[in-house]
Amino acid sequence: MAISHKKHILVLSASTGAGHVRAAEALQKCAAEKYPEVKVTHIDVLQYFTWIFRKLYAGTYVGLAKNHKSMWGYVYNKTDHSPRDVPTRSLRLMLQRINMKHWRKKIMELNPDHIICTHFLPAEMIDKAISKNIKLPSGINNTPVSVVVTDFDVHWMWCLKYLNQFFVASEEAALRLEGRNIDNNKINITGIPVCPEFTKKYSQNEKKIELNLAPDKITVLIMAGGYGIGKIDETAERLVKNFPDIQIITIAGHNKKLLKTLDKLSNEYHDRIVSVGYTTEVEKYMAASDIVITKTGGMTSSECLAMGKPMIVINPIPGQEERNATYLLEHSAAVMAYDDAGLDYKLQNILTTPGQLSYMQSAARDISKPFAGFDIMEKVLFYHEKH
Repeated sequence: MAISHKKHILVLSASTGAGHVRAAEALQKCAAEKYPEVKVTHIDVLQYFTWIFRKLYAGTYVGLAKNHKSMWGYVYNKTDHSPRDVPTRSLRLMLQRINMKHWRKKIMELNPDHIICTHFLPAEMIDKAISKNIKLPSGINNTPVSVVVTDFDVHWMWCLKYLNQFFVASEEAALRLEGRNIDNNKINITGIPVCPEFTKKYSQNEKKIELNLAPDKITVLIMAGGYGIGKIDETAERLVKNFPDIQIITIAGHNKKLLKTLDKLSNEYHDRIVSVGYTTEVEKYMAASDIVITKTGGMTSSECLAMGKPMIVINPIPGQEERNATYLLEHSAAVMAYDDAGLDYKLQNILTTPGQLSYMQSAARDISKPFAGFDIMEKVLFYHEKH
């Protein structure tokens, strides 16, 4: 696709969890690989908001999602209605309006040709300004704005009728948007963008050997984080004892205390457990695995699907994770476990039922959209050229 002149695309995310930021980074990397002549800038809008807003906005979500899951599920479902019906809407919009001035200057400096939002916060702020004919910097009222929905379902917060394009994960999500008064011509079914590394072909045996694992053994990757069914270290130790024929890769992320415990387990079971801390090479560990035990964030799920890895979903957070899990279960790419006994049972069933693992791997590949990031960038650039 020829680009008439050098374009500048601004991708706006918000760090209320890693998924929205990773989606933005995926778009940036896909553009760099396929359209090197296009400049793509990514900013986390929360960096330009007051610390009070960040604490209220991001901190409240993280706190509820980790420690008060049922309450978060209530909030998620309660707000999944027309924004005009949500009691806190006026307060939320007022706080957004106050904070808008903190990132107006940055957008003015960047002067983008197109804006892509991977979080509904900046998308809603821009949509609201356009609806009220509020002048935004650098004529942004006339700049095309696209939205990338980062879950398999679509919450009402994404339904913003004054924006130009919507990219969703599935046909059902597209129908939900259309049913909520979004013009069908604006909706594109592309999938959720993942980094190009997850689209590459890897030799599973080579990756296992790199990690000092046996090429002929089933390998389970655990990416549950510090909460879920018990802790990741307890889960790994129980599984390695209960399933003598498997080997395990654990990823602790930024949790240094957890990594220390996992390192001890790795030393004890040196030929069967690999412990990993924070990594930017998740694809390497995923390539070595046969099945992934994980939470169902939209990004993590999409990465697993892109690499054909079935999932055992562990006690998803009510709301978006629960709805993502439902989508994966409906398409046979995952099974659900709510506790330790359930996890052991589901894993045992997958490993002992003839053809079950390969069936789930095939199901994951069938619904995967590994090139979503490239498709989104192409459609954004085509839209800009066309208009």
